[in-house]
Amino acid sequence: MDLSTISVRYAKAFYLLGKEKDLLDQIKNDILVISGSIKYAPDFKMVIESPVIKPSLKINAITAIFKDKIHALTLNFLTILVKNKREQNLEGICRRFLNIYAEGKGIKTALITTVLPLDDKENTRLTEILSRTFQAQIEVEHKLSPEILGGYILKVGDQQYDASVASSLRKMRQALLKPNYSKN
Repeated sequence: MDLSTISVRYAKAFYLLGKEKDLLDQIKNDILVISGSIKYAPDFKMVIESPVIKPSLKINAITAIFKDKIHALTLNFLTILVKNKREQNLEGICRRFLNIYAEGKGIKTALITTVLPLDDKENTRLTEILSRTFQAQIEVEHKLSPEILGGYILKVGDQQYDASVASSLRKMRQALLKPNYSKN
């Protein structure tokens, strides 16, 4: 079974369990804590994904790290992942869970790529405009990329609007290099 299928199945099962127990918001926060640990603590990720470390030691490590930080249901879920030898899928499961959660709540995620960070006023204005446009709650994620030279790239779902300087220069170059066959 491919890894993405495993991630989807576990994430969906955990989402449905959280919904049934009326703990979705708590579990979402737990998943954010766990994914933050994976992202910002490379040692944690290494321990979890290591095939050499025994499952019992992994469970002890997870319990020691998260015992007072996450709900018992989430801690139990992590234990089940380790017992089923699916802990290497934890990062994907977290990502999938957050996607399913957002979809279930009708939340859309917008990714804005800029050269410089947006200030609070610009961020608020962008969120308001996108909320009206898409008639949904919008969570804005920011990405800094000096490669775009200026302007911005906005992606919401499968829609993308590229207003970057780099893109404009690329289009201009293509237009200038295109042979002109019209006769005057």
